[in-house]
Amino acid sequence: MVRNLTRILLMVKTDAETVLTASETQAVAYEMCCRAANICRASESLLKLIWDIKQFLIINDFPLINESISKKVDTNLIN
Repeated sequence: MVRNLTRILLMVKTDAETVLTASETQAVAYEMCCRAANICRASESLLKLIWDIKQFLIINDFPLINESISKKVDTNLIN
C-alpha cells in the first residue's frame, strides 16, 4: 500500500519545465488508476485478514466459552 501511494505521489510531482504529450498523460493517469486499485485491493485484503483473526480468536477461546456455558447452566439450575 505504501509503495503504491509513494509512486502515485511521485507521479503527481512534476517540474514546471516538463511538458507531457497526450499519450504520456494518459499512461500516467492509467498507472495512477491501477495503483489506486492496488491500494483498495490491499486494504480489502487487510480487512479480511483482521476479520478472520477476530473470528478465529472468538471461536477458539475455549476458557471464555466454557465459562459462558457454566454460567448459563448455573442460571438454569437456579431457576
